[in-house]
Amino acid sequence: MKNLVFLVEPARNFKNRLPSQRPHSNKFLKQFTLFAKKKKFKMYIASADWIKKNTIEKAWYFDKTWKKAKNIPVKYAFIYFTMNKKTTKIFKHLDKYLKLMNPLPINKICSDKLGIYKMIPKSAKMKYALIHNKSQLKKILSKFPSKKIVLKPRYGIRGLGIKVVSKKTLPKKIKKDTIVQEFINTAHGIKELNLKQPHDLRVILINGKIHHSYLRLPQHSFLANCAKGAKKQFVKKKSLPSSVLTLVNFVNKKLKKYKPSLYSVDVIFENGEIPKIIELEAIPGFMFYKGHEKLRDDTFNTIFNAFKSAYKIK
Repeated sequence: MKNLVFLVEPARNFKNRLPSQRPHSNKFLKQFTLFAKKKKFKMYIASADWIKKNTIEKAWYFDKTWKKAKNIPVKYAFIYFTMNKKTTKIFKHLDKYLKLMNPLPINKICSDKLGIYKMIPKSAKMKYALIHNKSQLKKILSKFPSKKIVLKPRYGIRGLGIKVVSKKTLPKKIKKDTIVQEFINTAHGIKELNLKQPHDLRVILINGKIHHSYLRLPQHSFLANCAKGAKKQFVKKKSLPSSVLTLVNFVNKKLKKYKPSLYSVDVIFENGEIPKIIELEAIPGFMFYKGHEKLRDDTFNTIFNAFKSAYKIK
């Protein structure tokens, strides 16, 4: 049994009985731990700042119930926090001492929205700009045709910090490293999928191959993040629009040399017909998939097989 650490964002509180304060996340971590055991890994959950070289100073683990351990030697890691200016040093440390699911370049590419927008094809881009204050925002507002704009952190995950605002009612302050982007109303849906509501479409790739995909359908806002309450609707691979496959293949050509890999390509449709890439995600959500346990287990199995194959783990 090989030790594997599942690393979450720094500064978790080890006094807590459970790894997460969200029940849904703990359910995922339990299922992922149990599946890891089938693949001959003992999984620990730890805050990213609790690891020094090849040792986890403290961690949670599941054995009939959640327990705690200290000073655990480890060689392998899955990362579940974003790479930004504050965490870059941690990522480099992890890359130096551990074998990672998603090598450093994939985390770097997927964590930087500005880099993503520069990389993707022109046809898949929305108008965007990098700003650092409100004065800069006011100067470029006229370049955006929509009445609303999207403001989002350059580095971030799970929809954190994303705002859809009217150009007439701007926030009082704009943080450094903010992306401003044109707002595309996705209410026209996706014609090829006979969808007629706001959405985004997430396509998940494991080692460069499409594994599965699903629509994220917002319930209470414009934001189609499941962490913000959006609902999943799974889409069969054969049903994916060819225009989406073209974009996914474009991204895969850029990233296929990095293994093992797990990431998503997230797409919305303009006027129901034109796909636009909104982000790449190296942390594509907690895959609990209630009601779709067979797909969940196959996803877990494919992830671990990709990991073991890349590092020649028997």
